[in-house]
Amino acid sequence: MDQTRIPIPRYFLPFFGMLAAIVPFAIDAYLPAIPSMAVAFHVEVFQMNQTISAFLIGYALGQVFGGPFSDQLGRKVIGLSGLAILLVSTFLILFVGDIFQLKVLRFIQAIGGGFTSVICMASIRDVYPPHIAGRKYAVVTMIMLLMPLLAPVIGSVLLPLGWKAIFLSMFTFILMAALIYIFGIPESRVVEKKRLDFNRIFSQFKQVIERRNDENGRVILYVLSMGFSAAVMLIFVTNSAFIYMEHFKVSPSRFPIFFGANVILMMGFIRYSMHRMKTVHPHFLFTAGNLVQFSFSTLLLIYVLLFQASLYPTFFLLVGTVGAMGLVNPNASAVYISHYDELSGSATSLNSMFILMMGGLIGGVVSVFLDNGLIPVAIGMFLCSLTSNLIGRSIPRPLSPFHKMEIDELEAKEIDRVPSREVIGKR
Repeated sequence: MDQTRIPIPRYFLPFFGMLAAIVPFAIDAYLPAIPSMAVAFHVEVFQMNQTISAFLIGYALGQVFGGPFSDQLGRKVIGLSGLAILLVSTFLILFVGDIFQLKVLRFIQAIGGGFTSVICMASIRDVYPPHIAGRKYAVVTMIMLLMPLLAPVIGSVLLPLGWKAIFLSMFTFILMAALIYIFGIPESRVVEKKRLDFNRIFSQFKQVIERRNDENGRVILYVLSMGFSAAVMLIFVTNSAFIYMEHFKVSPSRFPIFFGANVILMMGFIRYSMHRMKTVHPHFLFTAGNLVQFSFSTLLLIYVLLFQASLYPTFFLLVGTVGAMGLVNPNASAVYISHYDELSGSATSLNSMFILMMGGLIGGVVSVFLDNGLIPVAIGMFLCSLTSNLIGRSIPRPLSPFHKMEIDELEAKEIDRVPSREVIGKR
C-alpha cells in the first residue's frame, strides 16, 4: 500500500471555512438589495425572489456532479473549476440588462458554488482519519456560520453605493479564495489516472447508498435523518421574514438580531461538539441533538396551538429548535463520512443534495399556508423533527469505538504533515 505525505498548512481549515462560506455570502449579501434591484429591472419583488430559486437549483446541480467528479479527477481541479465559474459569472452579473440574464447567471454562478462547497468535507476527510476529521468539520462549520451573520450587514452597508457594489465585493472575495487555493493549498486527493466517466457517477452513488457500518446498519440513514433535521432550519430560514417582520412587526433594523441568535446558538453547540468528540462517540451526540430539537419543536407546537403567541416566548422556542442543528449536523456528518474514503466526494454530494431538496421542498410547502399564522411553521418543524428522530433511532448503536488513539497526541504528531489517501490507481 503506497501512501504519500503532503504538507498541510496551518491555515488549511480556515481556508476551507472560507471556501464553504462563499455560497452563504452569494445568497445572503444581496438580500437587502432585492427591492432596489426589482426597481432597476422594472419587475416585481417576487420575480427577483425567483433568482434565489434559480441559484438553489444550480447549487444542487453543482453538488450532484462536483463530488463524483472530484473523486475521479481530484479535489483541487474541481474546486478551482468552481471558483473559475463563480468568478466569470459574478463578473458578468455586473453588466446584466434584464431579469432573465440575471437568473441565468445566478444559476451558472450556483453551479460553481456547488463545486466549491462539495469538496470541503471531502478534502478534510482525505487528510485526517475519521476520529479527528469530525472535529475538523466542526471547525469549518463554525467559520462558515459567520457568513450568514456578516453577509446581510455587508449588503446593507454597500447598498448605498448601488447593488453592483455587492457583487463586486463578492467577486473580490472569490478571487482571494482562488489565489489562496492556487498558491497555498496542496491537492488532498492524488489521482494517478484522471479520467472523467459519467457512467461511474451512478455506480459511485449506488456504492454510497449501499455502504453498511460494523453493526450492519445502512450509513445513508444518517443523511436521511440530517435531511429532515435540516428541513426544520430551512423552514425557519424561508419564513423568518414573515415570522418576525410580518407577524410580530419587528423592524428591519432589529430583524438581524432575532435571526442571528439561531446562528449563535448553533455555533455554541458546535463548539460543545468539538470538545465532547474527544471522549464521546459522535453518534450519541447526534441522537442527543435530535432529542433537543424534538423537545423544543414539541413545546413550540403546543405553545402556538394553545396560547396567543407573543414575540419573546416564540423567539426562545424557535432559537432552541433551530439552534439544535449545531449538535445534529456536525456529529451525524462525522460518523457518516467516516465510512467513506475514496468515495467521500460522492458521499458529500448525496448528503448535500438530499438536504437541499428536503429543505427547499418542505420550506416552500409551509410558505403556502402562512395565512394561518405560526401554526403551519410549528407543525412543519414538529413533523420534520419527529421524522428525523425516528430515522436516527433506527440506526444501530455503534459498538466499536470512534477513537483509535488519543486525539490530542495524534494531532500533535500530524499538525504539520498528515498522510494523504492512497493513490487511486494503486488501490
